Amino acid sequence: MITSNLYVLVDKTQKTVLTPIQELLENWNNINGLSFLDEEKLADLEWAGHPGQGWIKFNSDDLSEFTYDDVWLNISKNNIKSKVANERWKKENEILIFEGNELKLDDKTKMSLQNAKLSLTKTQSIHWKFRNGFSNLTYTQLANLYNFTFNYTTQCFGEEMRVCDLVSSATTLEELRSLDLTCSWPSTIAHK
Repeated sequence: MITSNLYVLVDKTQKTVLTPIQELLENWNNINGLSFLDEEKLADLEWAGHPGQGWIKFNSDDLSEFTYDDVWLNISKNNIKSKVANERWKKENEILIFEGNELKLDDKTKMSLQNAKLSLTKTQSIHWKFRNGFSNLTYTQLANLYNFTFNYTTQCFGEEMRVCDLVSSATTLEELRSLDLTCSWPSTIAHK
């Protein structure tokens, strides 16, 4: 889930948020390894010389007692959308499996597949190098491989758009917190 490791730095005295929704930083104010601390230690940073401050998990009910403004909400929504985009990028660059062959899907591979599909006639075949060796592909197999990679990429972007549209629709922190931002990425295995 996209929001499982998102936090907000709060001022517990003023009951205000200090940072937009974000992942914990590796080194924040000379505190190394925030992500390894338990929720109780994160929520009260007095032990680290920051009295009245704490990191509260984005999906915690405790966050509802802190005030924020529209600018904070918009920046926070953009941070979540950026996290979704990063997840899509990782998924888009996964290893795909086509007829037992492993394919690293990057921009060069996408262009090569498109060019080969446009260049071959229906009676020709092509030797294609996969991560786990070469395979001779008929025009039909190449077309199926191209369609699989194209559809996979399109579905990844579609899922990013679906989740980002959900995030955009939220007008309050409560609405944003109530959204199911679980991404349903497509299968990396081509099915016949």
